[in-house]
Amino acid sequence: MLQNERSRSPECAREKLDQYVECMNGETTLRPAARQCGVSLDTSFHLRHRLMALVENDSYGQLSGIAEEDETFFHESHKGDRKLQNPRKRGARSQRKSRNTKTEKKASVPLIPVMVACDRNHHVIDAVLKKVSTEELQSQLEGQILAGSTLCFDAHLAHEHLAEKLSLTAKTLVSSSGERVKEGIYHIQTVNAYHSELKRWINGFFKGVATKYLQRYLGWKRYLKTHTFSIEGFLDQISIHWAYQHIT
Repeated sequence: MLQNERSRSPECAREKLDQYVECMNGETTLRPAARQCGVSLDTSFHLRHRLMALVENDSYGQLSGIAEEDETFFHESHKGDRKLQNPRKRGARSQRKSRNTKTEKKASVPLIPVMVACDRNHHVIDAVLKKVSTEELQSQLEGQILAGSTLCFDAHLAHEHLAEKLSLTAKTLVSSSGERVKEGIYHIQTVNAYHSELKRWINGFFKGVATKYLQRYLGWKRYLKTHTFSIEGFLDQISIHWAYQHIT
């Protein structure tokens, strides 16, 4: 049973969960979703995360043809962590500091690497990484790109032998030298556009998310990017998980 819904029957909780699907279109924040479904803000949070968790690790087909891979970075965040100090007190102290100190503090926040790979048919693979390395990228992409495909990426030490290890054709672009397109068709503009869209959605629309939930939001965004959202379609997707849970 959902948290903050303990007094309700399981049927009622399930009804609220089904109702909340309407708010999973990626265009509704927690407070409007709570009002729309007639639940508390806390319950809105738990409903969203329960539904996100169901599609977090779903895959929607291998990449094929011309694929692109690149990394982007998010600042480490503990948003919503009630164990941290009162943010008002923390903010009051920061207001007494100089602008330079604020800038230095922001720059010192750890960066969390996120890998995104996609093809020209809107298939997406993503992962939060511990670090950008050949080994970690290989582990995330192994078996996810159809044999015979071409993988485009920029010149980075971690990418140097990546395509070889994955048995793919490599097309390396030296972005630092202004190389944007190779042979007229090979580029990483598709994946970089996805990075921009992802950051606008997470940092702009949602005002950031806690790092511990970042992979969950990646999975939700991947679903929205791969499907034309509909309540029926999302219910069909998550019903597969519910059926599997009851069978096992």
